[in-house]
Amino acid sequence: KKLAYLCAVYHDIGRFEQIRRFHTFIDAESVNHAEFGSELLFGEKQLIRRFLDETDWDEIIKNAIYWHSAYRLPETLQEDTVCQILRDADKLDILRVNLETPLEDIYNVSTKELKTSQVTPEVMQAVKEHHTVLRGIKKSPVDHVVGHICLTFELVYPESRQILKEQGYLDRMMQFHSDNHTTQEQFKQIREEMQRYLSLT
Repeated sequence: KKLAYLCAVYHDIGRFEQIRRFHTFIDAESVNHAEFGSELLFGEKQLIRRFLDETDWDEIIKNAIYWHSAYRLPETLQEDTVCQILRDADKLDILRVNLETPLEDIYNVSTKELKTSQVTPEVMQAVKEHHTVLRGIKKSPVDHVVGHICLTFELVYPESRQILKEQGYLDRMMQFHSDNHTTQEQFKQIREEMQRYLSLT
């Protein structure tokens, strides 16, 4: 529990230096915050030693932070429980942030752009195939909303899916209201696909 807690506390430490240096939290416009944070903690300056004297867990913490927002884990880490716990927790927290922070601020778009854009075909295909969305294929503002909804497909642990259900974050995100009729129909399909997926897991 202590190890998972430490990973959770430090996993986004790269965000502070990211905003200071690049004035953005958008990785595509600056730096991969997860890799950056891992390097800040365990690189030349060994920032981790300011917070943690013991060194036994260094490699586990370093890997968990480095890979926490990656599209996929390398095969060598797929059985790493701490890494998977952190990834699940991070996905749940992203859904929370999407509901507690204006989407316009998160995605740096206007309300009009968000409410009138359509989900691109590549992102809808990810929904149909029940997997997360690569950052590089998100083109429209609403693609980011759907991309975050799709994080649900990659939750590893049944407990994570139970927490997701209890918190109601997913249901609320899928109720996204668009002024675009096509997008409204797309979200209807997304809700149907998600219901189908959750009934199978």
